[in-house]
Amino acid sequence: FRHRRLLTPGFHYDVLKPYVRLVADCTKIMLDKWEQLCTNENHTLELYQHISLMTLDSILKCAFSYRGSCQNDSDSSYVQAVYELCFLSNQRFRTFPYHNNLIYYLSPH
Repeated sequence: FRHRRLLTPGFHYDVLKPYVRLVADCTKIMLDKWEQLCTNENHTLELYQHISLMTLDSILKCAFSYRGSCQNDSDSSYVQAVYELCFLSNQRFRTFPYHNNLIYYLSPH
């Protein structure tokens, strides 16, 4: 119960209110991209990459006050580094021997 009391003020409406506009702007960029992609003949979309880029863009704007354009420049070195870190952490979690720090550090990854 104590942990809940510590976290609750951080998610209060008045604390999150300034970020609504930033998240809405990021969402609008994503929806505009979807609209452009759906006007073409292809009506199916792979949502994972679009939503992960929107999430990264929102976090960069809200938490770090960084005005980047991750959604428009998905080939940037920063986005590629985030994807690589996600891959490495996922691989370490799924490969049991990599749970040991020494084995992981000696691995080719």
